[in-house]
Amino acid sequence: MQDSKEKGFVVHTYLRGGMYVFLILSIITTSLLVVVSYKGLQRVIFTIDPLIKGKKLSVLAAEIRSMVFSHHTTRAIRFQSKDGTSLAGMLIERNGAKANLLLCHGYRKSKETLHAYLKMFPDYNIFMFDFRGHGESGGDLTTIGYLETQDVIAAAQFMDQEMTSRNKRRLPMLAIGVSMGGASLIKALSQEPSLCDAIVIDSTYAVLWDEIQLVFTKKSGLPLFPFLPIMKTMGTYYAGCDIAKMRPVDDIKNVKVPMMLIHSSIDHFMPTYHALKLYNSAVQAERNIKLWIGPPADHGKLHVISPDIYKKKVGKFFNRLVA
Repeated sequence: MQDSKEKGFVVHTYLRGGMYVFLILSIITTSLLVVVSYKGLQRVIFTIDPLIKGKKLSVLAAEIRSMVFSHHTTRAIRFQSKDGTSLAGMLIERNGAKANLLLCHGYRKSKETLHAYLKMFPDYNIFMFDFRGHGESGGDLTTIGYLETQDVIAAAQFMDQEMTSRNKRRLPMLAIGVSMGGASLIKALSQEPSLCDAIVIDSTYAVLWDEIQLVFTKKSGLPLFPFLPIMKTMGTYYAGCDIAKMRPVDDIKNVKVPMMLIHSSIDHFMPTYHALKLYNSAVQAERNIKLWIGPPADHGKLHVISPDIYKKKVGKFFNRLVA
């Protein structure tokens, strides 16, 4: 009888000890998942200064900015997004300008990375700005297009009002958005139909969540499961919005101004099918849209790889409104 009690006590003690070990291991595992997920999230949405061809983006941007100021009539601009976030921009003014052109850069880039457009459109006033969490603008993170929509609206309204006031007449308002900038531009026009008179969307995703799943491991260095669901929850908390709801493929149906979609035939970062989805969605909604699938190029670099044909096609599209 005594032996049975002792054995029962031993078994009970063993089970209780096992539960403690399991609990401790569970806490450690959960903590590790959270810490690693947070580190991965930092690389995806929090502000960083990435390397571009071995040079910090901030350093490269400063060099380009100096060149722009020395070769063009340029003003440094500070303005506020719709939610009060402080944004930085450069306004390049041209004598006898035919139109105003807003440039919207891509994810982990800056306004200066679009400087090639200055030479491409010498007859336009051009406004380049940094999205929140990028370049010289305020903000601690990016939502890869969702909240950046507010930045596009504020930038377009600022340029339109500023140039109308200075020239005493309103010029056509045009815009080019590259990658994330294009997605933000589409959503902005779906919310504010009269924001621009025509837009060009270059190398833009159709559904953000699809693209995130495609490049997640490359960007974060982590496997999809279990880290992506954890990071999605954490990202929604820090950003205050669910970026998985960013769907330009739906927003483009509400854009009423003429549009031109551009994508390279081979884009290893963002496959060409994104452009085809956007185009088909717009066509089904009977929108005024054109599509150009260009030669192979690095993501968002078609205007650098093929500047002459890019200028010809985009210029022809815009000139219908400007001429």
